[in-house]
Amino acid sequence: MIDNINKIVIDIVRKSSRFLIRDFYELDSHHVGVSNGTEFTNKAFDKVKSELDNALKKYFPHIFYSSDIKDEICLHQPVILIDLTDGANNFARSLPFFSISIVIYKSYTDKATPDSVIFYFPIIKEIFYLQRNRGVWLEKISNSNSGLRRLKHQKDYLPPKPYVATNIPSILQDFSSYFQIMQFNCFSFEFCLLLLGKIDAVITIDRFS
Repeated sequence: MIDNINKIVIDIVRKSSRFLIRDFYELDSHHVGVSNGTEFTNKAFDKVKSELDNALKKYFPHIFYSSDIKDEICLHQPVILIDLTDGANNFARSLPFFSISIVIYKSYTDKATPDSVIFYFPIIKEIFYLQRNRGVWLEKISNSNSGLRRLKHQKDYLPPKPYVATNIPSILQDFSSYFQIMQFNCFSFEFCLLLLGKIDAVITIDRFS
């Protein structure tokens, strides 16, 4: 099951993103252009960042954001790493494929090591938990189909033409005869589709390199 610190973190993330959900639907209803949508998106995520900082600092002495990380995290105290950029361009276009991604680090053998990962999709209303030695869990938070369940390994084979999600242009252009290629421009969403067994592979490049 999900441990207490993950429950606390996801409760904070859900509360902090309530304005993000409102802004998404406002953006969608006004059909804002891409350039204005990007400015609107930056302001929306800045509000989320401020809310997260204020709430999480009670539990984590060190809060980092993916856009600021340049080197390996080497701290002995609990650390939280937050990514607010995955799928942000989709948000700007009123597409629901974006997430708030959280990595909680704990000290193992004198080194900060990822202990759990949370992917929260505010519009799709799904939360994925990956926790050290506790497996992978999916929580649906829609009114009609709520609940928490553990995910199990889905497939032991590849179909003749696998479904592959990628953000690499050369694969999109050159390998369409070998793969059913999908592109969501949101790595966390693609990874979670893989966990669910809905696609067969994810091929990506490091967004932060």
